[in-house]
Amino acid sequence: MSDTEQIYQQERDIFGAVPPAREPFVCNICFGPVTADYSLCYSCGKIYPAELLQGRVIPITTMLNPSPWYTKLLGYKNGFLEYRATLAALFWEWFVYNQEDIECLLGGNVQAIIAMPSIRFPTRISSRQHPLHQTLAFLPEFADLLSPALSYTGPIGKFPRQTYKPEFFQIDLPSLKDKRVLLVDDLWVSGARMASAAGALQQAGINDFLCVLLARYSKTENLPADSPWLVATRTSHSLNWSLSKTHTTPQ
Repeated sequence: MSDTEQIYQQERDIFGAVPPAREPFVCNICFGPVTADYSLCYSCGKIYPAELLQGRVIPITTMLNPSPWYTKLLGYKNGFLEYRATLAALFWEWFVYNQEDIECLLGGNVQAIIAMPSIRFPTRISSRQHPLHQTLAFLPEFADLLSPALSYTGPIGKFPRQTYKPEFFQIDLPSLKDKRVLLVDDLWVSGARMASAAGALQQAGINDFLCVLLARYSKTENLPADSPWLVATRTSHSLNWSLSKTHTTPQ
């Protein structure tokens, strides 16, 4: 058993499962909870261009607050370096398990991986210094694929939730032109940051990309105790994304 597989197996019980998008209580785009009679959550249905995100958003896990996974991911975001190995192992095991599906959607092998840039210190640290970039750099197989081609140029601080602001991101187009890209973020809360970055990629003419999330986040206080979405996330976590993905190939 490899080191990454061993780390994943040790931690897998903390990860929330991703409910299948075909379920009536799951948003068809971001895999978050929806109320009856709606196929999309408010953000995906009213704020972000659905045609941009449909079939592109891939959450590897769900994360509830409170939960052990929430505590660990929050620790990573607050600078606890020992948690990076868990995130790297999760991403690697998911990628290897689903590589064929990933390449099918992209139309070929992955040619660039972009870690979402910092919105808190965009002018003080480079993309290569960002914790997520460094976390993925733990994996030598991705060393030549990691790209700092996306930068954040919007207001420093907290990205405004439930807004679509592709103009807040800048693309180094020559380094990405005609490449198949994985855009990776650690967390989807309202999705504003990922949707906006995806919009910037598309506006730059980059169309072969997927949006990969280490965790789709939700507060338990926002959901009733018997919520079917909540119940579904508490089943055993599986790397088999094909059980949960939407089956619409991005155009």
